[in-house]
Amino acid sequence: MRSRELLRLNATAYHEAGHAIAAWRNYLTFKYVTIKPEAGSLGHMLHNRLPKWFKPDIESTDRQRLHGERLIVTNFAGQIAEAKFRRKRPRYGMHGDNQSDVDMAFHFATALRRRSTHIWPTASH
Repeated sequence: MRSRELLRLNATAYHEAGHAIAAWRNYLTFKYVTIKPEAGSLGHMLHNRLPKWFKPDIESTDRQRLHGERLIVTNFAGQIAEAKFRRKRPRYGMHGDNQSDVDMAFHFATALRRRSTHIWPTASH
């Protein structure tokens, strides 16, 4: 195996291990982690199904928010672990993680705003 391929394989292993360790640390379960390339991905972690009660689009509770935050942390942990291994920020492979984090964070911020309009009143002129 060439050194560049080995570096990419090791970086992928660190990336996926970062997801797995963060999931474990945040009490999230998953089915498996792999560094076997498939369908445009060098590796991935397959979460178990989301809990039936996790419906952030229907209700906005502290329980929903906490679970969402745990998922976001787990997604970011992959690129953080990879960056520590590479000693620089990853350039590829994390865009899907980032987009799902942004979507979830935006959703929770919007839900919080709907729930707490007395805290953040809308500007009116």
